[in-house]
Amino acid sequence: MKKNNKDNSGFTLIELIIAMAVLAFLMTAVGTLMGSSIASHKKQKAEIQVHTSAQETYNQLTDSIMQAKEVVVIGYESGTAYDFSVPGVDAGATPTIVCYVKSKEMKQFIIDNPSIYGTNGLGDSNIRLFTEFSSDKTFYVKQLSIMNSVPLDVTAAPDAQSKTGYYEIPDALSPGGAEIVKVDIATTASGLNALNKYDNVIKTYTFEGTNMYLEKKYSFMTSLNDTITGADKDPWLYNDGLSYVSTTGTGNADISACTLKVDAKNGAMGIELQFNNKNMTYTTQGMVNIRNSYVLKGKDN
Repeated sequence: MKKNNKDNSGFTLIELIIAMAVLAFLMTAVGTLMGSSIASHKKQKAEIQVHTSAQETYNQLTDSIMQAKEVVVIGYESGTAYDFSVPGVDAGATPTIVCYVKSKEMKQFIIDNPSIYGTNGLGDSNIRLFTEFSSDKTFYVKQLSIMNSVPLDVTAAPDAQSKTGYYEIPDALSPGGAEIVKVDIATTASGLNALNKYDNVIKTYTFEGTNMYLEKKYSFMTSLNDTITGADKDPWLYNDGLSYVSTTGTGNADISACTLKVDAKNGAMGIELQFNNKNMTYTTQGMVNIRNSYVLKGKDN
């Protein structure tokens, strides 16, 4: 009788267990590596977003300052330099709120016309000149209003009255909007949009806690006004990544990490912003020379 020999060449149970253990180890290692890579990519992406947003905000502010025709700033002046590294930390009592302008004439103008620059509630004792700006204290910005020039489009001025050879347009940023300005009609093929004239726009940056809002108000092109209306401010939100501190007592407020420096003598203004978003920090700073030498001090100062 012939005996059959079988070739038992398969894995033993022990070999199979060892192979599965090695495979499980490799899969765990690969999974950990991929998870770490994904987390690192997300962090890097978030950092880029924070830095980009911060730089865009800083550029927007400094460009407006550089080209300013008028600057009115409202904020908190304090002998304490707040630590913004921990957002929302209790910083104690709220400092006195003050306003800075270029001249005594401008001071009286905003007292008489508080709605134009949003200086309601501020009287003589709270309004100072930029030449009096103290370098010994820290100024935390609540509201920064900057007037710039922009090309005028008469079709966006709803109150423009057509006359022979010119338009009469009420200046909405004059006291009571009563001043009438004459704008000559340009004889160009492009029509009204090509008038070689300029409008004034007040860009108002408001800082509240983590948020910075941007509003616009025009002298003539009032149909383009974009000012906050109602309780929902989200449409005017420009950046929501600022760090801040909380203050208590009378006039309690969340003070944003936006500090101001002023060199009225040399016509320079500096903004420092501290961002703390997605557990990351970013700071922008620097002095900006203003092209108009009479923005921080009047001609008589």
